[in-house]
Amino acid sequence: MATGFNMCQVFLLICCLLLQHMAKVTSCPTTPACSCDGTDVNCNSLELDIIPPDIPADTTALSLSQNQIAALSADAFCSFDSLQTLDLSYNHLDALGEAAFCRLSAIVTLDLSHNVLRNIHQSTFDGLSSVQTLRLSYNNLKTLPNGSFSDLAGLKTIDLSHNSLTELPENIFLSNDLNNLDLSYNALTSFPLSQALPLDKSFASIFNYQLKIDSNRITTLPSSASSHFEYYVWATVTMTDNAISCDCELLPFTNMHKAGIYSPFDWPVYLACGSPDWLQGQQIYYLDTAQLTCIAPNITSTAQDQDVNVVQGNSTTLSCVASGLPNPTIVWTLPNGETIDSSTEGNTKFALLETGALNIADTEPADEGSYKCEAQNTYGTVAIYHNVTVMKRLMSETVGTSTQKTLLSSTQAMTSPVTESEHSIWNSLIPDEAMPVTVIVSSMVGSVLIIGASIAGVNVCIAKCTAAKTTQVVPI
Repeated sequence: MATGFNMCQVFLLICCLLLQHMAKVTSCPTTPACSCDGTDVNCNSLELDIIPPDIPADTTALSLSQNQIAALSADAFCSFDSLQTLDLSYNHLDALGEAAFCRLSAIVTLDLSHNVLRNIHQSTFDGLSSVQTLRLSYNNLKTLPNGSFSDLAGLKTIDLSHNSLTELPENIFLSNDLNNLDLSYNALTSFPLSQALPLDKSFASIFNYQLKIDSNRITTLPSSASSHFEYYVWATVTMTDNAISCDCELLPFTNMHKAGIYSPFDWPVYLACGSPDWLQGQQIYYLDTAQLTCIAPNITSTAQDQDVNVVQGNSTTLSCVASGLPNPTIVWTLPNGETIDSSTEGNTKFALLETGALNIADTEPADEGSYKCEAQNTYGTVAIYHNVTVMKRLMSETVGTSTQKTLLSSTQAMTSPVTESEHSIWNSLIPDEAMPVTVIVSSMVGSVLIIGASIAGVNVCIAKCTAAKTTQVVPI
């Protein structure tokens, strides 16, 4: 009897398990028609724009890839305490708010790649202490807030490749377990030593550490990096397609290689010179140390204290072409003391061009003054100045002819070329009081101001003079 009773218990247990499994299968969302395998739910490629409301609460793996989801509601994932894998890749997400994933305590893998993310909140990933793999590649991220990943204590792999990151906040990666960081295909201009290779890692955590920083805009390596190479003896760093400046600041690294000291950088294969021109493309490992020199900055584009005249409302460009090794950084100081450099964003009035020049859009009287261009590297600093004068624009104005007016007049039509050497300007009296005169335009040709007018519908060039004399003809 005891044996029969035990067999009955086993039979009942099997029936309960089958019923439980069937319940999970039958609870699979039907609108839309997701597919399920136990607690794995697949809702890929269903043209969804929201998270389906009837996903089972005990789901452990949820895939919503290749849909049209553009936003996540604040409570979208709050009921999924068992969720371990979430795939939201290939959607239209452009921003993530505070605690966007409801502090999912069990999640291990989170895939947000191939979206259009521009912003993530400082607390977007709060509470995700179990996450080991985070994929944010192929998005439009330009910056990361401080503390973005501070709650990801178990993070091992993070993929931030194929974004537009220009810099990283200090101490952004706090997980001691992190051993795979992909920052390739971004716009980083300096090697993120303290952020990507923090010096307080234990030997166990640095063992087999992999950092990918290929295809960025890195031109120099931090001077402190050479003193830590022995610490990272087991790390692997790849830096293909970075335009390294081959100057004297590379000497600590090349000397180390000549002495047979190992470093994580695979110099012969992956690192080549991006500048100067005469070393471009050469592999750093094989360079003669005598070729690694440094040159203080020199500005070659213009003389000091150059005067620049611009008509109000027009744009102008102040040149500043600098050379030196390492490549000097350019900083412009405006008349009001504000500075413009390569990190300045969102300023539509003043823009630093790749050549080092400063473009001033839609000039106004407040833009007048002295502009300082400073070129600096570790071996020197040089500066030039541009003095900008904004000239009043001659506005369109119909001049009543009941009162005769004397005009400076030229026989040339406005469409004809005008040069400074011509001096065919003389006083002229409007002969017919009924003839309307409309001043229509002013513009610059070289350093000559051209003032145009329409007399009886015929466009003529009324006057040309240097900037110093413009106030003598405005208004007529």
